[in-house]
Amino acid sequence: MKSTRLFSTCVVRGFTRYPSGHKFHNAFIVLSKGNVQLGRMSVNGKLVYWFVTRDWTPQDSMVSNDPKLIKQSTMKALLGFPEVELELIRNGDLDNLFLTPLRYRAPWELLLLQRRRFIQGAITVAGDAMHAMGPFIAQGGSACLEDAVVLARCFAQLTCGIDPQTREWKMMVQTAIDQYVKQRRMRVVQLSTQTFLIGTMLDGSSWKLAKFLCIALMAILFSDPIRHTRYDCGQL
Repeated sequence: MKSTRLFSTCVVRGFTRYPSGHKFHNAFIVLSKGNVQLGRMSVNGKLVYWFVTRDWTPQDSMVSNDPKLIKQSTMKALLGFPEVELELIRNGDLDNLFLTPLRYRAPWELLLLQRRRFIQGAITVAGDAMHAMGPFIAQGGSACLEDAVVLARCFAQLTCGIDPQTREWKMMVQTAIDQYVKQRRMRVVQLSTQTFLIGTMLDGSSWKLAKFLCIALMAILFSDPIRHTRYDCGQL
């Protein structure tokens, strides 16, 4: 497959612990201001996961190696956000703080690439290798788990009871991988399209016309912004 592309946006990911418990609801929340986006989600009653996306700067290559500088630059980017959100970042765990540039795989590549680009013999791709995407809808990890469930199910359905030493087993392995790619392609195209549109809107280097088109496409294609969270990949 082709190499991934880079937004001019970076993401800071972290966790904040509340020993006495926090008051955040068990929901995925996103706040935006200009080119900065803050997302948070409760892991449990005492732990919250969060991310912040902002424009990548030349200094970030050095900042990314120092958790204290990561926190400082993140707090600076969040000026004007509610105090409860600033406190979330301020109390973040330094040992689990990471800053990375955002990579993505273009949705049109996933849609138009021939089957053979996803498969080579008995080898296929899954997770970020197949569908690297921004964190804007918090589905990257979930999509990886969906890949695992669908791939395992395809193998179980087609290879169960067949001797692995036979030619038939090898043929069924390739058929299972082929079915996996067919079942996953449109799902990851949808997720990648949604994250690409949001990422382009937040990307400081994007033209105004491009941002306007992305807003229009979001309204048309993703009028229900959380529909992707109700997807069911089926049982293992």
